[in-house]
Amino acid sequence: MTTAPAPVLEIRDLSVSFPTETGTVSAVDGVSLDLAAGEIVGMVGESGCGKSVTAMSLAGLLPGSARVTGSVRLDGTQLVGARESALHRVRGREIAYIFQEPMTSLNPVLTTASGTPGTTAPAVGGSALPELTLSCFTGGA
Repeated sequence: MTTAPAPVLEIRDLSVSFPTETGTVSAVDGVSLDLAAGEIVGMVGESGCGKSVTAMSLAGLLPGSARVTGSVRLDGTQLVGARESALHRVRGREIAYIFQEPMTSLNPVLTTASGTPGTTAPAVGGSALPELTLSCFTGGA
């Protein structure tokens, strides 16, 4: 009997909400999954269902107004609530977010005015090839 390798990424009950002028908007509600080394997960869903917000929350790329709860562990290290310096060390080296059509897409957590082409986006980098890539597939909407 063989045992499954320990997951590289463990997500437990991940929820993300944003305050608005009219109340709180729940963008992600209770996502849980394990990802083993070398495994690829595709998230598929309609526009606005939380795919991008889920992926961006893993690397701490959401704005400070986002309320993120649950647990995201990368090789046993808790990322939810981690300091910016700790997140900076793993971004682009151990975990990366590949933006969908970056020249034509808008950031779902920014207003239209702040997410238009020609504005500055947060830099995420590192020279090493990421060990883990979480891919997000959408239906061309």
